[in-house]
Amino acid sequence: AERAVRIIKSLLDFSRDGESSFEKVDINNLILKTLEFLKLYLKDFQIDITTNLQRDLPSIAADSHQLQQVFVNLINNACQAMEAYRTDGEMIISTHLSDNNIIIKFEDNGPGIPDNIINKIFIPFFTTKKVSRGTGLGLSLSYSILKKHQGNIDVRNNEMGGASFILKMPIIEKKQGQTANIPRFEGREFDHKFKNTEVLIIDSNALICNLISNVAEVMNFRKANVASNCSEAFHL
Repeated sequence: AERAVRIIKSLLDFSRDGESSFEKVDINNLILKTLEFLKLYLKDFQIDITTNLQRDLPSIAADSHQLQQVFVNLINNACQAMEAYRTDGEMIISTHLSDNNIIIKFEDNGPGIPDNIINKIFIPFFTTKKVSRGTGLGLSLSYSILKKHQGNIDVRNNEMGGASFILKMPIIEKKQGQTANIPRFEGREFDHKFKNTEVLIIDSNALICNLISNVAEVMNFRKANVASNCSEAFHL
């Protein structure tokens, strides 16, 4: 039941098409607030997080709650990856101005991302985490949020041996009361992406299989195949 609730909540966040509440946001301040918010949670990981934030960055027009959701997801992913890999985990969060964009980097010294999956991590439902820890929608949702902000998110392996997530946020001049023309991650994009694709759902819990099968239908996958165990999955 808890797993179903977590998946449903993630799906609602991922598919929600409501208006974003844009306002002036200080990126550095939002990062520091996010770290303060996660202070007790981060103690459990015993990971050293340092910041290197460029001073006097210009404000941007953004939905602070959505951006904070992205930051929380990236920090959480890095902490879980480092926890399972080493006891001296380190993360560096940095910001700097480049042309008309603010660049935000989340760098860690974890295991990094294998080359054979690095291009898949933003695909909905793709995850390398255990069942109890992930739904495979966190990075997809983060990608969607950055696109709504006319920004971008990229990933690469770094010199520390871990992963680096690089966010690019444009400086948007926006008058008060004006609605930004933000592209949305809408259902018609699903039509284009998945209409010729089959999905294989593997889970011993029939409720979970049924839930994701229904979602696959809404997302216009050509076919959803369901297996309750590895043997059935191999046969399919």
